[in-house]
Amino acid sequence: MSFDQVHVLWFLGILVPALAGFFVWAWRRKRQLVAQFVAARLLSDLTANVSTARQKARMILVVAAAALLLLALARPQFGFSWEEARSRGLDIVVAIDTSRSMLATDLAPNRLRRAQLAALDLKRLARSDRLGLVAFAGSAFLQRPLTLDDEAF
Repeated sequence: MSFDQVHVLWFLGILVPALAGFFVWAWRRKRQLVAQFVAARLLSDLTANVSTARQKARMILVVAAAALLLLALARPQFGFSWEEARSRGLDIVVAIDTSRSMLATDLAPNRLRRAQLAALDLKRLARSDRLGLVAFAGSAFLQRPLTLDDEAF
């Protein structure tokens, strides 16, 4: 595994211990201030519903989240392998007229549906060929770029 932004890992070594140290200092300081403000015999009654384990777990999760955030910012990258693919097919672009004249019913059910069926037959026959689709009615529009994915076509 390698990291794209290695310099961010330096912040991981600096920020995480600093954040953990801050939380430890803040915890101790809070206990000192509470001890100064509240009498010792009343302290247990006032903090009966306060879970110290939950507070410590929250601080640990904040430090872990900061560490994981910095680790993600370093952009870990795993190995890869080059694979050269050679295609032995044709590049076929199907152009279909979508103007109103294609709605004529001289061919059953209409010309447009017949052109769509012909394009689907071509898709079935062209297994290793890349297919693309252009729709036009006055001006052309690239509906689907060349692709090997039959379902996308």
